Amino acid sequence: MTQSSTCPGSLVVNVMVWTAPAPASGSIESCAKMVVVAQPSEGAPSMGKSITDLSSVTTVGLDLAKHVFQVHGIDASGRVIVAKALRRKDVLAFFAQLPECLIGMEACGSAHHWARELIKLGHDARMMPPAYVKPYVRRQKNDAADAAGICEAVTRLRCVSSAGARWRTKQRSCITRRAKCWGRNARN
Repeated sequence: MTQSSTCPGSLVVNVMVWTAPAPASGSIESCAKMVVVAQPSEGAPSMGKSITDLSSVTTVGLDLAKHVFQVHGIDASGRVIVAKALRRKDVLAFFAQLPECLIGMEACGSAHHWARELIKLGHDARMMPPAYVKPYVRRQKNDAADAAGICEAVTRLRCVSSAGARWRTKQRSCITRRAKCWGRNARN
């Protein structure tokens, strides 16, 4: 016995379900049956899955690591668009194909490097201390849960942008000013 109910525009997945036998009556219909039920496959992707259309991503949480980075991206309504792991060599290529968006990451040893690289691609990269992210991690401690927590925290907290070029320009002018003053004082 098959049931076929399809919704327009949705993917249909057939699932086999076991039904319990009817009370013993001696007829052939009292045997157990296997029923195929159609269920539409909808909803947010599970962790590790991604949707190929990344044009609607507005906010990304990036969990930094040595080799494998975890990315969690949402759209303006908060729906998960992408949740996947990336190798170090694939990170910049992945973010190059995203539209300009807000990217949050925990402050760590390599966070300034990645923030500068993402800013070069046109994104708004922000860093926050790991202690500020911890309340937003909903599940057990793993990289995917951390990326989801970072993504949520970056929209709610006041975060720090990368030091970047403005800071270096300001430092250069201070060093130049000190050198001029040192030169004047040394001659007197």
